[in-house]
Amino acid sequence: MDSDSDSENEDLLDTFFQEHHEEMDFLDSPKENDKYYIGLCKLIRPDNYYLLLSAVSNGTFLQYSASVIERYLQLVSLIYVVNPTIDILKLHVLSDETYVVIKKTFWIRIIQRRWRSVLRERDNVMRKRGSIPAQRHFELYGHYPNGLRYLPGLCGMLRQLWFIER
Repeated sequence: MDSDSDSENEDLLDTFFQEHHEEMDFLDSPKENDKYYIGLCKLIRPDNYYLLLSAVSNGTFLQYSASVIERYLQLVSLIYVVNPTIDILKLHVLSDETYVVIKKTFWIRIIQRRWRSVLRERDNVMRKRGSIPAQRHFELYGHYPNGLRYLPGLCGMLRQLWFIER
């Protein structure tokens, strides 16, 4: 099965190179400071910064599968990456024209993890609100009992992270 998927990836990669001459122009063009890119980066150890290795345009990223994009980025990269991962990167161009990036994908994963826990909390509150004593309390007083009045949502969901960092 791996050889079949590898050959399919290679075929897609060949068509990718044949059809996307503008992607090569994007790859060779100078990148703008403080802009976001989709691509590969590598941690440079002595100075502990991420270096932009290669990037792909947004349209091309949406047109192909992640495995084809990973393979393409790995092939056109400045440095060979053993386990490539596609990231959203914010570029900072240094005075010596070095492309240093900040990974933004990391924060997206944290937000997704926190949102999943908020959804679990919401389900728990909704289930408890459906209980007979909670419904009776709502009938009599017009509000739910303590602990069931607040329904967690987007607003304030990252508050715990804010206090941890400070």
